[in-house]
Amino acid sequence: MKLLFILLSLSTVHLFAQENNSKHFSLPKNRYSIGLSDIARGNLLFYYERLIAPGASIQLGTGLTFDDLYALEKWEGEQYIERSAFKDTRFCLAAGLHFKPVPTADWLYMGVEAKFRQYYSADADFFHTHSGLWLGSNRKESVIKLNVGNFWYSQESHLLLDYSIGIGWLTSKDHWAYITWEDYPDHKYYSKNAVVQKPVIALDLKIGIGATGKEAKK
Repeated sequence: MKLLFILLSLSTVHLFAQENNSKHFSLPKNRYSIGLSDIARGNLLFYYERLIAPGASIQLGTGLTFDDLYALEKWEGEQYIERSAFKDTRFCLAAGLHFKPVPTADWLYMGVEAKFRQYYSADADFFHTHSGLWLGSNRKESVIKLNVGNFWYSQESHLLLDYSIGIGWLTSKDHWAYITWEDYPDHKYYSKNAVVQKPVIALDLKIGIGATGKEAKK
């Protein structure tokens, strides 16, 4: 997955680099994209970005969460359980504000972004050697970060590429419940909670299309 992500990123950057005049943060008024880096976190996240001024835009995102390929078993709670049923999906939300810090650099932007992800897993047949028989776990993860990025837009093909790096703070609230083998006949269950907080460095890559509409002037 990581190798595929890197190859796709490099090939996409190369494609846009071949086109002239493709750095246009101020051109497409409406931007529709998919977060490729979100897929690696078990998110199918769709973004809509709207240009509100020649050098500023707002961004909203929403989607579903599936298996998180991140090493969740290393987090407190050891809650990672492979999900295979559609009923176990949850949702994710995102919002951001972007602006051009340098008027003459129409490819460079900065911004503040926030993301919220919720994961759920339930497997009554999964036996955990330390705790017993798992019933389910629930994670609510939020991140707020400052980022700097590159925006590429092709007027010929209307394709856009948006990649950025940011620093921020992550908070994850975990809740899980389980039944031990000894208590299974009596249907007794136990629940636990944990909170994980830590600084993060986030890499984001989005690819999509732009609709210029009434183009904004630089």
